[in-house]
Amino acid sequence: MNLTPSTKRILSFSEQQVLQLISEGCSIEEIPVVLLLSPYTLETIEHNISKKLNTYYITEAVQKARVMNLI
Repeated sequence: MNLTPSTKRILSFSEQQVLQLISEGCSIEEIPVVLLLSPYTLETIEHNISKKLNTYYITEAVQKARVMNLI
């Protein structure tokens, strides 16, 4: 089955959760506690988000995700 860009999922559920929490004001230190993740897993998720959205900073990724209606 071919997915069109509009139906293709850009971010995973975990990536969306992380961006949502950041947009709500959670700090990077709070997110692993809230989502029960290791700090290393969070680093990987942040890296994947930045790569997928072509951003350098996670705050920039949050802004871009909002514009793209991903969160």
